[in-house]
Amino acid sequence: EVFAAMKLNPLIVSAGLALALLSTQALAAEPETVYLSSLNLSPIVQGWGEPQADKAVTRKPMSIGGKTFERGLGTHTDSLVRLQLKGGSEKFMAFVGVDDAATSDQATITFRVVGDGKTLWKSPGIKRGQAARKVEVDVKGVKTLLLLADSAAGDISFGHADWADAKFLVTGERPAIVGAPHEDAVILTPKPPR
Repeated sequence: EVFAAMKLNPLIVSAGLALALLSTQALAAEPETVYLSSLNLSPIVQGWGEPQADKAVTRKPMSIGGKTFERGLGTHTDSLVRLQLKGGSEKFMAFVGVDDAATSDQATITFRVVGDGKTLWKSPGIKRGQAARKVEVDVKGVKTLLLLADSAAGDISFGHADWADAKFLVTGERPAIVGAPHEDAVILTPKPPR
């Protein structure tokens, strides 16, 4: 009976195949969430301490303006996270601020997201106790992404910088944290006169 119905109604068969194809494409395009803290953090450069996955730089639970976060990257000013996005990332999202565990209000931190040399997002100066600032940046087509946390006055003391709940929406290859690009050595000293 099923085969008879298929012979009588080829449009039903075509519609069924089209729906199956569309649902397969929808599943393939579903973005994966990749947390920044799940990547290899060892290439990160910062002014004090070690970068921490899912904790503040002090190794305490991450907290900004009284709100705790289970996931994220704890760094210290001045810090640089250089990522290769490999064409697979669609969006970067986070909440940034000064961790509550800093024992002084001295630090003022500016956070920046830079894609292929262009500033995509920048915070005003943030101090301890202030609420986290939301970051949501479209990174489609970006090859190199920099996450920077800089001390506003050039003094890195108590600059406990959190990238809380930091994550990428990825539809292709996962991003990777990388070191500084290799530069060929250049001799700057002029040759002595003969």
